[in-house]
Amino acid sequence: MGTTDLSRAAFDARKRYTSVRMQQGRVLLDDDFNDAERIQDEDERRARLDIIGPSGSPDDGFRVANGRINSRGDMTFDILAGTLYLGGLRVVNHEREDFAQQPDWLQQPDAERALPPDDRLDLVYLETWRQSVTAVEDGELFEAALAGPDTSTRVRIMWRVRLAAGIKQTECVTAWEALVASWQAAGLGTVTPSGERIVNAQLKVGFIPGTPGDLCSPSVAGGYLGAENQAIRVELVDATHFTWGFDNAAPLYRVRIGADRATVTFETEPKDQAHWPLADQTVEILPWSAVLPNGEKVAEIAGHLSRVQSSYDPDTRTLTLTTPIPAGPPVFGQEWKDREDAALLAPTGEDEYYFLRVWSRGDDLASDPAIPFTPGTAVPLGTTGLTVTLTGSEFVTGDHWIIAARPETPDQVVPWSLETGRGVHGVRRFFTPLAVIRWANDGSSISFEQLSDCRHVFPPLTRRNTCCTVTVGDERESFGIFTSIQDAVNNLPVSGGKVCVLPGRYQEQVLIEGRAHITVEGCGKRSRLVVPPGRESYGVLIVGSQDITIREMAIEAGGNVGIAVADALGPPPANPHPTSLPFLDRAVIVDDKFPSEKRTDRITLEDLYLSALSLPAVATAGGRHIVLQRSFVLAGPLPEPMGRGPEGRWPAVFVMSDDVLIEKNEVLAASEPVIVIELAPLPTFTRTHMGGIQIGGGSERVEIRRNVITGGNGHGITLGSWAWVSKVIILG
Repeated sequence: MGTTDLSRAAFDARKRYTSVRMQQGRVLLDDDFNDAERIQDEDERRARLDIIGPSGSPDDGFRVANGRINSRGDMTFDILAGTLYLGGLRVVNHEREDFAQQPDWLQQPDAERALPPDDRLDLVYLETWRQSVTAVEDGELFEAALAGPDTSTRVRIMWRVRLAAGIKQTECVTAWEALVASWQAAGLGTVTPSGERIVNAQLKVGFIPGTPGDLCSPSVAGGYLGAENQAIRVELVDATHFTWGFDNAAPLYRVRIGADRATVTFETEPKDQAHWPLADQTVEILPWSAVLPNGEKVAEIAGHLSRVQSSYDPDTRTLTLTTPIPAGPPVFGQEWKDREDAALLAPTGEDEYYFLRVWSRGDDLASDPAIPFTPGTAVPLGTTGLTVTLTGSEFVTGDHWIIAARPETPDQVVPWSLETGRGVHGVRRFFTPLAVIRWANDGSSISFEQLSDCRHVFPPLTRRNTCCTVTVGDERESFGIFTSIQDAVNNLPVSGGKVCVLPGRYQEQVLIEGRAHITVEGCGKRSRLVVPPGRESYGVLIVGSQDITIREMAIEAGGNVGIAVADALGPPPANPHPTSLPFLDRAVIVDDKFPSEKRTDRITLEDLYLSALSLPAVATAGGRHIVLQRSFVLAGPLPEPMGRGPEGRWPAVFVMSDDVLIEKNEVLAASEPVIVIELAPLPTFTRTHMGGIQIGGGSERVEIRRNVITGGNGHGITLGSWAWVSKVIILG
C-alpha cells in the first residue's frame, strides 16, 4: 500500500470541526487541505450511516449468485454489480465479478477457492477499507508536463468478498454473530453495530530523559532529538512486532525481483541521492493487491520486511536484500498466477513487478526490521529520543499510528493524545454479511444453493412505490409532498390514486368533483380535518364521482356538514331559509336514467371520527352504493354564540340515496356540554341535538344494522323526510 507523504495526521472527530478556512497572508500546509477533506468525508460518512444504516443496498449490489466450479476446478460464484453502503462508505461494484477473480484480491489464497470435500455451509461476507494510491502504483497520475515529480495521492475504496467456510448456522444473524465472536476470541477486535472493526490496541509516546552535562560538555535535553520535522509511522507487523520509519514510510518504488529472490532492480528511481536505500536500512517488498481498470496495480498493505545488504547502486539501479523473498509454496506475491485471468494481468514476464517501500530510520541502522514488543513495555524508536508503549490485546497487521515530531517542541508530539495513549489511526475496516450458501457434494458433482441473502435492500426514494400516490403534511407534526388535502386531490392522475394524510391539523374544505378511484386515508385521530366556519362550509364534498373512499380520519365539522355527497349541485337559492341545510338547498338528485359516469356511485366512509353541531356529520342527497361503517359520530346542539340557536334540527346522519349500508357505527347525541378538540366547552342546552340516523324519502335498498345510537331528542332511526315549521295556524 502506498502511503501519503504528509506532515502530520491530527484529525479528531470529537472536536466537532465542520470546515477549514484559509486566512490571508498565511502559509497553506498539506494538513490544512487534508484536514478539510477528512472533516467533510467523516461528516458525509456519518450522515449516510444515520440515514441508510450500517449496511444497505438500493439494487443487486454484491448479491451472491450462480455458484459453480470453474475451469481450474475452483469453487466460485458471481458477485453482482451494484452499490452497497457499508459503515457510511459507498462501495461500488461496477460490473459482475467472479469470486475467484476479484479485482481487489490478486493474492487470494488457493484455500479460499478450495472445493468442499463434503456438504458445507459457508458465510459470505464483505470487507472494505480505504487506502492511499500513489503515482508509483497508478502511473496515469503522473503529469508528464512536470517531467518527473508526482503530486497528490488518491484515496481508493477497496473491497473483498470473503468466505467463512464450514459454519454451523443457517441464519444470517446467528452465523454473523458466531463469526464476529471468533474474531474477537482470536484478538482481531470487535465489530460494532455500524460494521466497523474496533481494536483495543493503543500507543503511547514517551520521551527518553535528558542527561546533565559537565563543565566540559553541554547537557543533553530529553525528548525528540531529530533535527528535522518528521511524520513517524509506527505500523504493526503482527501481534508481537512492529516497524517504524520517517516520512510516514512514503518512499515507494516499482521493482523487479531477481532469480535469487534477493536482487532488487528499480523500475522507478529514487528522486535524489538522499533517498537511495542504504545498507542496513529496512525496506519492505509489497506484492500486488488490486488491478485498476487501466491495468495498473495497487500495492498490498503489508509485505516482506528485510534489511538492505548492499546499498542502492545508481548505475545498475539495484540493491540486494539480507533476507530473500520467500520462494514458497506458495511463492510470495504470486498467488495471482493461479487465477483464470492470470494471462490478462501479466501477458509476459516483463509485465511482472513488485513494490518496494523504504522504512528510513535515519542513523538507526541497528534495530530489527520487525521490532518485538511486549504490551505495556516501552520500546525506544532508534535514536529519536522517543519511546512507544503498546497496550491492549488486539493487534492487527497494518494498523498504524502517525507521530508528528518537531525539533521546536521536543517534549511534545502531535496529536497530543499520543502522550496519554491513543487508538490506531488506521486501517479502518468495515464488514457485513452477504449470504449464507450451501455446497452439496455427492462425490460426483457439487451443487450450490443460497440459503439466505443477508443484505439489507432498500428502494431509492423515487421508487418507493407504496400505496400512497401523494402525501399531505401540515409542516408541523408531519411533512408530506403537499400541505393541503385539496391540492393533493387536485394533483392526482386522471386514473385516481391514494392521498395519505399524515398526522396534523388541516383547516380546509375538500371538493372531489367528477373524479373516480380516489382514496383519502389518514392516520386515525391524529389526522384532523377542521371545517372552516361559514354557511356553505363542509369538510368533504363529493359530487358526480365514483369509487371514492374516505377513511381513518377525524373530521371536526363544528356548525357545518362533515361529509356531503350529491349527484350534482345546482345554484344556491335566492332566498334560503335561515334554518335550512345549505347543502340540501343545492343538491340535485337524479334517477337511474342519468348517465352512470356522471352519477355519484360507490362511496365508502369508514373508520372515521366525526363531530358536528346542529347540522349532520354525514349528509347524502343522491348517489348509490353508499357505505358508512365502523365510524364514531358525535352530534351536539349548536350554542347560541355560533348564531343558530339551540334547537338541534338535524340528525347526526342524513341519507337520501339508494343501495345504502350503515353498519357498526356509534352515534352519540350529547345533551350536556362536550369538549371537541377545536371548540371550547359547550354550555348546557335546553334541547339536545336531534341525533340518530334519518333515511330521506325516495331512498331504496337501505340496510341499517349493528349500530349503537345514544341520546338525542328524536328517534334513533327516522324513516322519511321532514321539515321544521316554526308556526302552525289551525283554522276551524
